[in-house]
Amino acid sequence: MKNGILKAVLGIVILLCLYGVSFSHFAVILPLDDIVNGKPLPFCRVEVEYFNEGKKVKVPKSPYITQVIKTDANGVFAYSFPKGGWWGFSAITDAPYKLKKDGKEYPVELGGIMWVKVREMR
Repeated sequence: MKNGILKAVLGIVILLCLYGVSFSHFAVILPLDDIVNGKPLPFCRVEVEYFNEGKKVKVPKSPYITQVIKTDANGVFAYSFPKGGWWGFSAITDAPYKLKKDGKEYPVELGGIMWVKVREMR
């Protein structure tokens, strides 16, 4: 952090248009900026969650709350939306550095988040 400004280190680049999204496939590529020369991030963990506003949807079991997928060797993933509403995608990776405090080192996770509004066709 420099001068109180946080720098985004993990971005999500969209490969398909995000307007008019319904029950269809969706693909993105996940680049890092200067930390990894802005290259796509292969085999990156991506957490997917449905924003269950007002708890209107009954979730059968906890694995339905947060789904975990990985990007392929090219840093791309695809996801098919099972329901309309807001869907969050969080790409998570380990930083190439650790934080030091009180003589100990701690791992750092970097993440990029994107929300997509999916509409049900009637």
